[in-house]
Amino acid sequence: MAEAVREAIVKTGLSVEDRVLATMPKALKYTVVQIKSIIETYKNSDISTIINNLSNIKDINEIIRYITILAHLVAYRGVKAEEVLETFSREYEELGQISAGKLRVLVEKIFNKKTDDIGNFINNIIKVLNSLEYKKGVYVWIVKQRKLEAFEEEVRRYVFRNNGGNSVDRGVKLFLRVFIDKNNIPLAYKIAYNKQEIKKYKIHGDFYTTLVTMRSGAFEDIKSPSVDRLKQRIAKTLVCASRGKRCENVRIRIRSIRGLVRSVAHISGDPVAYERGAYHIGKNYCARLKCDECPIRNVCRRYIFVDVK
Repeated sequence: MAEAVREAIVKTGLSVEDRVLATMPKALKYTVVQIKSIIETYKNSDISTIINNLSNIKDINEIIRYITILAHLVAYRGVKAEEVLETFSREYEELGQISAGKLRVLVEKIFNKKTDDIGNFINNIIKVLNSLEYKKGVYVWIVKQRKLEAFEEEVRRYVFRNNGGNSVDRGVKLFLRVFIDKNNIPLAYKIAYNKQEIKKYKIHGDFYTTLVTMRSGAFEDIKSPSVDRLKQRIAKTLVCASRGKRCENVRIRIRSIRGLVRSVAHISGDPVAYERGAYHIGKNYCARLKCDECPIRNVCRRYIFVDVK
């Protein structure tokens, strides 16, 4: 049953557009189409052929600047990623040539606040952008990536200057999934078209993905003490409800089960598609209790009494 749930979530993920691409400015969407077309056409050719063809795309580095800034915004402590995605695209189109002053105005609009901390945040982004520009053809750096683990280490080093923490991890994962997924912008094509490398992607484990993983029962066939305890709590609530009693919801903290959610995504076979599908289902159906309209309604366990905090 749990395997069927995971398959349904992955199927949904393969059928919907990543929210980063869905909210991207129209001009950059055209650039994405160009990149995907070249990669798909020449993915079996030598790397120099791909690099030469990509060099003819006018705004290819603009795509990377856009994703870099977006990844930093998502990594800002305390922000909600979905709110950033919904406003960043519109504000970015008005930005024009990037400068610290213009970027500060953009960020203050998105975060709706002005603090000294934002000034430091902006300066850090500018330093990162300058550092990436210093690389000879920043897109070439991504094209040459072959191993996911090494790529993630370099993203943490070059894009996030070795900063850590849960929020930074969220930004790192956004940057990675955009460029390692053949359905997104597969600049890291040696990874995007290598199923074994894709399986190594460890999802961040956001609220919506966690919510769907828990409520759907996608975790139930994993053998671990934490799963056994969770199943016992769920069983107790189901028995309570069957007796017509008023029962307390099962409350779970994201941090306590992030490893479990990552394991579920891993065994799904396509963690990128799983993450995208679970997020889509969580945001549009599960959180709104639209179970009868949900794309996985026929296999979901419907543990709607499970709350994620």
